[in-house]
Amino acid sequence: MNRFLVLLAGLLLGIGVLPAHATPPAHTLPTEPHPDHADTLLINLAPPLSLTAEARLAATLPEGRYLESALVTLNAYAAEPISPDGQTYLLHLHSATDVQAAAARLTGIPGVRYVEPNYYRKALRVPNDEAVNQQWALTNIQAYEAWDITTGAEIVIAVLDTGVRASHPDLRGKVLAGFNGLSQTDLTDDDNGHGTAVAGLNRRQHRQ
Repeated sequence: MNRFLVLLAGLLLGIGVLPAHATPPAHTLPTEPHPDHADTLLINLAPPLSLTAEARLAATLPEGRYLESALVTLNAYAAEPISPDGQTYLLHLHSATDVQAAAARLTGIPGVRYVEPNYYRKALRVPNDEAVNQQWALTNIQAYEAWDITTGAEIVIAVLDTGVRASHPDLRGKVLAGFNGLSQTDLTDDDNGHGTAVAGLNRRQHRQ
């Protein structure tokens, strides 16, 4: 019969400490307008097309007539070259212009290689645990959002549970001496598994 141990074990753990090789999860990469450039597009042009600082074609070329017309229609008023070859621009639009609609309008015009709203991505942190998607509680407690603010620090956590298997790969070298409240001894090995699972959720050591 399983014994229930009241374990007061100090675990040298960090709440929310991430594995050394954490990778940004695709499902938590928010895309949103750049706060300083909400009314801008990124546009790349094929040579010989180029733009002036006033967002007009630098030279009158037959292949640029559709682009010139679109820039006027969309109220583009400034263009900043942002690539070494000078073919990619930060295109400024008046605030009343819908950037999504403007991008759609410019897409497909001869000489336009690509155009997209000036969005930025923010990589968030997530463990490389292959079973992380099964841990529904991480979403419920907003762990991913919290880890983007802080990943915690080395602190001691006391776990009162069925004991702990200190040799577990996730916990090896991280467990301090504990106390068995049932036998009044320091024998805290886990014969149930629940305490080890709880301790493992508090600190998962990265395994190659």
